Amino acid sequence: MTPASLEKEQLRLYIIDDDELFHIIHTRMLKMWLSDCQIISFTDPVEALHTLTEEFGSQRNSRPPIVPIVLLDINMPCISGWEWLERFTFNLPEWPSLLKIAMLSSSVSPDDVQQAKSHPLLSGYFTKPLTQSLVEKIMHLKEKK
Repeated sequence: MTPASLEKEQLRLYIIDDDELFHIIHTRMLKMWLSDCQIISFTDPVEALHTLTEEFGSQRNSRPPIVPIVLLDINMPCISGWEWLERFTFNLPEWPSLLKIAMLSSSVSPDDVQQAKSHPLLSGYFTKPLTQSLVEKIMHLKEKK
């Protein structure tokens, strides 16, 4: 399956990463590969935490037709991706039925990779930079139960 074949559905893709250059470059690439995908970027993980908690908290009783995907960086200055995930789970314990969260990081630390792969609530671990084949793998997350 190619990104082009996935364009027919409107998908929301949230990117939480403190690197502004990453957002600029990868948002352009994603728009090229997934023209019908709504990309919402946050460079401030605390803002993302509040926004997503509020947005998905209002959808507690309804599952979106297309499961949104959150790409979460691990190493951020104010809170780490791990702490973000912990706070989001505390604020909205039912989130696993509402969206998919995957780590997207430049970290190749074996500890980070193992922690992400063994975390029961994470849908995946991907390393930067985004490539078209990596985007295809990420898009398959919306199909996982």
